[in-house]
Amino acid sequence: MTKKITILTAIVCSLYCLNASGSIIELNSEKSKITYSLSKFGIPFKIKSLPTTGEMGFEIISSEGGEGCKSILLKEFDIKTNFTSKLQLFRKLIEYDKYPYFSFSSDIKEPILIGNKKEILVDGYVNFHGVSKKVSVKLLCTTEKGSIHFKGNLNINMSEFGINPPRILFITIDDLVKAKIELHSSSL
Repeated sequence: MTKKITILTAIVCSLYCLNASGSIIELNSEKSKITYSLSKFGIPFKIKSLPTTGEMGFEIISSEGGEGCKSILLKEFDIKTNFTSKLQLFRKLIEYDKYPYFSFSSDIKEPILIGNKKEILVDGYVNFHGVSKKVSVKLLCTTEKGSIHFKGNLNINMSEFGINPPRILFITIDDLVKAKIELHSSSL
């Protein structure tokens, strides 16, 4: 309830007493990545970082004179991660020719107030292997030197996206894929 009141207050203030500007900010593709891990019996054996691109839509609300940023509202959030593996077994497993990437698109109904060392919950859709699933992702937000950073985790089951966990020799890989998210904005 407190979060809704805070967001509502920020929106009302932006309409009546503050200058507001909206902007789309690209992710820093050199620093942003999603690191996934495959495991067997819960023990990771395959860990790979994938470069990530995307953009975030913000509304930046400043004081009447435009001095300093008073608050930042996250309005949209979209990322895309291309698979980079040249391993033929992996490419066949995910049907790389048809589905060469993984993506997440936000479904933000009300802008989310961003703050330093603040945890936020972003609802949206994961698109993987031609299947779209609604998920909620908890992200820790930090701000520094005019940029915003998000870190979080997302766990998905391959079977929910139409992929049977692969079997290598006599070992079947766990259905669960753990993904660590690290996103860095370009300068605000």
